[in-house]
Amino acid sequence: MKYDIANLTDARPTRRSVTRAAAWSVPVIATATTVPAFAASCAPVTVTAANATAPNRSSAVDYSVTFNAGTGAQPTNVMTVKATYDTGMVVRNDANGGTNDNFTIQNPVGGLNTYGLVMAQRLSSRASNTGAFGHYTFTFTKPVTGLTFTLTDIDSTTGDFWDSVWLTPGFSKPTLSAGLTGAGTSADPIRQSNGNTAVDNASGANGNATITYPGTISSFTINYSNRQTGTISADPDQVVTIANFSFGFQPC
Repeated sequence: MKYDIANLTDARPTRRSVTRAAAWSVPVIATATTVPAFAASCAPVTVTAANATAPNRSSAVDYSVTFNAGTGAQPTNVMTVKATYDTGMVVRNDANGGTNDNFTIQNPVGGLNTYGLVMAQRLSSRASNTGAFGHYTFTFTKPVTGLTFTLTDIDSTTGDFWDSVWLTPGFSKPTLSAGLTGAGTSADPIRQSNGNTAVDNASGANGNATITYPGTISSFTINYSNRQTGTISADPDQVVTIANFSFGFQPC
């Protein structure tokens, strides 16, 4: 999905305004989950974004947030996110000259009644380029286990965008909302089953895909492209968000 960040009004009848906040002003994807207190035995802990502090959007392509292992001065796990782009794809600036909104916070997202971290990009021209990707790499200072998150707003509009997402291998079969298809691989990316299915970015759940990495990982990458073919008649920008982080880690 995409939205007009210049005036926060609908760019087309299917577009709705989005309440956005500065990336440093709210925790990423807050959820209500009880977290075990840090134990002297240094037992593994499970955290969600309810345990996130110090979110920092240091640039349009760099973001970080710290997850605390419990209350007080406890060990932490810092998640950093770095965006890079192939030739033909760039970090999003609204086609009409708006402010870049990559790695900002959108609230709510995907009908989840929670926050999401925005991944916003655009083709560098109106010519289609299905081989141009944005790459969003998430790295943890300590290895994590059982990582789960939800990608939202994976949708499409004729002559504009068709969101297409694949991820670093190692995840279980994705849980997809109605209308989505794909295995999340480079050969079979997650996308809408046709090129003209718009989803409301705030309340629509039909663009949601839940991903779980059951094993232990230190990083993963989301690879994101526009699979529309032919001339792009509208401004060639696109947005998906990531929400509902949960993972375990050994705090020491």
